[in-house]
Amino acid sequence: MQTVDVDMDSMVEYDAEYEHDNYNFSGKNWIMENVDVYDHVTKVIRYHPKYFEHYIKTHRYLMYDDGPLPFTTTRHYLAIIAAARNKCNYLVSLHEKEFLAEGGDTKWLNGLEFIPQKLRAIYDINKILAHRPWLLTKEHIERLTKGTNSWSLAEVVHAIVILAHFHSLSSFVFMWSQSGIGCYETELSNRFKNVELQAAQLTKSTESLNTVEVPQSISHYVEDPTYAYQDFARRGAENIPHTFRIQDYSWDDHGYSLVNRLYNDVGFLLDDKFRVAYNLTYKTLAGRQNVDTSKFRRAIWNYIQCIYGIRHDDYDYGEVNKLLDRPLKTFIKTACCFPERITKQDYDSILVELLDSEKVHVNLMILEAKNQAMLLYALRELNR
Repeated sequence: MQTVDVDMDSMVEYDAEYEHDNYNFSGKNWIMENVDVYDHVTKVIRYHPKYFEHYIKTHRYLMYDDGPLPFTTTRHYLAIIAAARNKCNYLVSLHEKEFLAEGGDTKWLNGLEFIPQKLRAIYDINKILAHRPWLLTKEHIERLTKGTNSWSLAEVVHAIVILAHFHSLSSFVFMWSQSGIGCYETELSNRFKNVELQAAQLTKSTESLNTVEVPQSISHYVEDPTYAYQDFARRGAENIPHTFRIQDYSWDDHGYSLVNRLYNDVGFLLDDKFRVAYNLTYKTLAGRQNVDTSKFRRAIWNYIQCIYGIRHDDYDYGEVNKLLDRPLKTFIKTACCFPERITKQDYDSILVELLDSEKVHVNLMILEAKNQAMLLYALRELNR
């Protein structure tokens, strides 16, 4: 991966209105001055310092600061089962060490049969959130919040935010590990359906790859290993779920306020992180200067959410086919849905003209658009 000698902070065009002044994170200087204590993933993320700052704030807040889940060991175990669901040995190993460092019960690391029933009860949500979040229902939430060993709604929110964080981070790890570093409504609807069906057809490409088995070293954290992503829309399929219309339930208007009400300040952190990933630009692309990348960035973000059945009514999905070629769309879908199948050849064959740092930015957008999609489905059911 290339060495960057310039001050990248000074290159970033970032609108200050996206910062929430009412949230003060006292550890900012510690974060930026002690980068060496972090793992390889966060060092790659530091290619984009503005995003890195928000990522690390959120990560530390979820895993170590005060929150509805009082024990950090529980939080690290949630990270373990989320990463294991995605066959991400790297993150499992990392958080096994963190779990033990925080005083966790070594028996829990023997597998799901050895953990408390309350924690075991969230596994179905973990599984569905990882692969088919549109199948989450309010009944899944109610099974956690009623009866013996019940969860509070605030605890459920904290747990779901952690699970989504690590499901999406697993995609980034697999990508990084291969890097070496104006239409009428009817037409807009048809264009969305066209892109959605094209995404489903790309499954033939991704499914033709050899299925990657769950590594034996982490298989004791995985139940029902054959449960995996299925296309939201398949041509000719019956019982296709209703499209999630962002105008009916959005992050800005609904999810943000709900998550912030049940888990203080996490909404601020997530919102800043989403906005930085989406809006970050240096106005450069493949060595060219003064480039407006907004349409390209929006196409990537909306295509990822389309894969998960989420439609933005104010977007012309014809732009996706204009701006994203088939190899890039295949890579994005694989990264989101089958990240363990990504190969170095896949990574090297897309966006070949881009700098390493620009590819990292695309990977960060995949991470955050996927994260937001999972949270939208979960928070909508919490709101019912």
